[in-house]
Amino acid sequence: MKSVLGIIAVLIVFAFTSCEKWFEVTPAGEVAEDDLFRNAEGFRNSLNGIYQGMSRASLYGQELSWGFIDVLAQYYDVRNCNDIGYRVVIDADDYNYSHATVRPRLDTLWINAYHLIANCNTLLKRIEKTDSSLFRDGGGELERRLIEGEALAIRAFLHFDILRLFAPAPLVHSGEKRVPYCDQAPSVNFPRLTTEEVLGKVIRDLEKAKRLTASFDTLYQTQIMLVDCRLGDSKLAGVSDFLSFRGYRLNYYAICGLLARVYLYQGDKASAMREAEKMIYSSLFYFSEPSEAKKGNLKLYDDVIFGLYNNKLVDIYGALNDEGRTSYSYLFLKDREELRDKDPDDVRVGESLVVKRKDRDVCGKYFYVAPPAYRLNNKLIPVLRLSELYHIYIECVYDLVGEERAKAVFAYLRFCRGSRRELSLGSKERLYRELLWDARKEYTAEGQLFYMYKRLNRNITVDGKTYGMSKNFVFPLPEVETNI
Repeated sequence: MKSVLGIIAVLIVFAFTSCEKWFEVTPAGEVAEDDLFRNAEGFRNSLNGIYQGMSRASLYGQELSWGFIDVLAQYYDVRNCNDIGYRVVIDADDYNYSHATVRPRLDTLWINAYHLIANCNTLLKRIEKTDSSLFRDGGGELERRLIEGEALAIRAFLHFDILRLFAPAPLVHSGEKRVPYCDQAPSVNFPRLTTEEVLGKVIRDLEKAKRLTASFDTLYQTQIMLVDCRLGDSKLAGVSDFLSFRGYRLNYYAICGLLARVYLYQGDKASAMREAEKMIYSSLFYFSEPSEAKKGNLKLYDDVIFGLYNNKLVDIYGALNDEGRTSYSYLFLKDREELRDKDPDDVRVGESLVVKRKDRDVCGKYFYVAPPAYRLNNKLIPVLRLSELYHIYIECVYDLVGEERAKAVFAYLRFCRGSRRELSLGSKERLYRELLWDARKEYTAEGQLFYMYKRLNRNITVDGKTYGMSKNFVFPLPEVETNI
């Protein structure tokens, strides 16, 4: 692996609304490292550029949200999609990751993630040596700690998703070393580690990031709980645009949620339950009313704790699902009729979130919603929701507290989504079936279901067909040398 040569990519932003001011970036292609970090604005530009890189279509703007990763989760009938890579990987029925149209897509995921990790490391190397007086025009030491904490959290977040894609899940216990954890700049020859070793470093970084971000985010928690402050146009009172709109940043609460996600993947249910419980009972976040979907809140975004921002998102999604295109350009959803038949009142499978194209079902979350009603819908990529923390908590509580408590919490979550179907557990197997069933509705076009199947090492059954997954959960390592 090659080192970072003192150059950091700075991305260009297209700003239209006031909430975009937090991530305005100086228009430049490449800026020398010493020049970039000579003032506070350079640190802000660097961090904002990393978030923008994450939101690109090659990562969370498509492939790791509603795109490739959800193709693998069997959300779509891809025979009618014009993306050849999407068709090939499923049409072969054996998850053909080595196909010429698929392999480059996987290599790009790896390369782009590690490039952003390298940028995090360069930022961290600089911020650790920088006095808080450099940020006197902004938030001072609070801002310096916030930037350091967010960069650490992003580094952990990206490593964790690379691990979930390119290495076996802990349940398999293979001991194979596949993924390096790059935590220094320059990034040179980091050894590949086992799944457990990588998870240990992810948790280390997230725990430190949580401590660094807590001082700011807990100070402004009453404002952060307001959706319009977190994700909308209302900045936090008394602070700069850069320090506002915390829902688009890896804030303290998002880091707690990510820790719950990571601990559960690791198999540490006590720690996962602790972090999830912290969020569920904080009274900071709440669910959208099911009726809001009909008004335009297609992403039910009130419970989004962390999301990314891409002002071209509607166009990117429309390239495969726009009504003006041919019938061969759609990501048609599987199993929607079955989901509706079993739970017709659930807003997640209703007419607002699932729309018709060519008499087939298509996910409606990423279609354009005319402002000003629910204007946040058009550019938001949900990454972490309160609902996921409920799923984590339910699974942990079942084992550590008991079935009755798990059932009560599960019933509340389903009620918040409009579900009226009677919930019956009775066994651990039944619990997993119900959780996977609920997750298929909850995470449509959001990129989390594949990871859930992988963590549990379960086959995927949809539309009466079962896909054997034990050999298909791990992507091949890239053939190209990663230039980080």
